[in-house]
Amino acid sequence: MRFKFSFHPKELSGLKGLIAERLIRAYLDKVLIPNLKNEFDFVFADMHEGTFSQLTPLSFVESALLLGENVDWDEAWNMISENSFVGNMTYKEYAKKNKAFKKQWKEEHIHHATVTVPRNIFEGFLRRGVFPSLELFEKFIRLIALLENAPDGFILKLNKTGVNLSSYNAIKIFSRWNWEEIFEDLELETSPKETPVVSGEIEIIEIKADRAFIMPHQAESYKKVIAEGYPLRYFHVTFISFEKNEFEIDEKLVKKASELEVILRRHDKGKCDA
Repeated sequence: MRFKFSFHPKELSGLKGLIAERLIRAYLDKVLIPNLKNEFDFVFADMHEGTFSQLTPLSFVESALLLGENVDWDEAWNMISENSFVGNMTYKEYAKKNKAFKKQWKEEHIHHATVTVPRNIFEGFLRRGVFPSLELFEKFIRLIALLENAPDGFILKLNKTGVNLSSYNAIKIFSRWNWEEIFEDLELETSPKETPVVSGEIEIIEIKADRAFIMPHQAESYKKVIAEGYPLRYFHVTFISFEKNEFEIDEKLVKKASELEVILRRHDKGKCDA
């Protein structure tokens, strides 16, 4: 039996997106990162499988907590309780049956923002054999809090500060964070071994393929973080010939919102050649 069968256009678009991500991952590992290592001591790319990329996006409550803003918990509850669900029940309906639920909801948000996010960020550096400087760590915290979408990844361009610290002394530097809980699940060496402290830059990765384009909510999120000094490294992959393994990559390091607007205008014209 022989017959024709096709993907749904959305399924095909998703597959192209996955292929584009794998292509960019290979480009980063084989080309971009080796080139950047001529300027920096360490360069890491963290994409969907990485520690950092699993953090976004946060809820508006968690973002506010990370940014040090006051949270009106009753107002926050009223905003989400009728549009969020446990099974087929809204939060508001579920809270009437489970009196402890509203308190648990608040505690879970606080724990995620003040323990889980900083722990995962620190762990991401620790797995790569470095400690972030306090400035770099808090810069990363702010980026995660500001992002309103989930990017395709991050590039970390790092230099040694000339300081090496034991785990014990590194923890003391971050004393304003809840480090007793944060370090509870991390496998820190108890020996006096010292680890280099690094400073550096963080870039955001966004990848699009063929006719895919940056969506309005992504654009607004990126404009906000670009204005805060976080550059966006944007890749657009064109499939020339899948059978011949031929692709074209357009790469743009976006440091100004006006540069992002140029990409968006090209999308509007259907060119997608940013």
